[in-house]
Amino acid sequence: AEKKHLLEKQELKMQQNNAEKKHIQELKTQQNNAERKYSVEKQELKLQQNKAEKKHLLEKQELKMQQNNAEKKHIQELKTQQNNAERKYSVEKQELKLQQNKAEKKHLL
Repeated sequence: AEKKHLLEKQELKMQQNNAEKKHIQELKTQQNNAERKYSVEKQELKLQQNKAEKKHLLEKQELKMQQNNAEKKHIQELKTQQNNAERKYSVEKQELKLQQNKAEKKHLL
């Protein structure tokens, strides 16, 4: 009877140890799974952050290009206006010179 009792006690102890080992293994597996999931989420967020930063840089570059183009266009328009004004002035100056010459000729005659 004592041997049987000891055997039962040992059997229960083994079962308890096995249950503890299984429980510890399950906890380790859960922890590993949680860490993998966290690592994947962290990588995903990093990728999204990188994409957002690249998009922001591209938008910034695009706006800079648009600003430069607008400035170039504005400068070109000002140059064109200045050239037109100078041509108009030159034509008016020639016409006045012609009128002055005519007046002088008429006066001499």
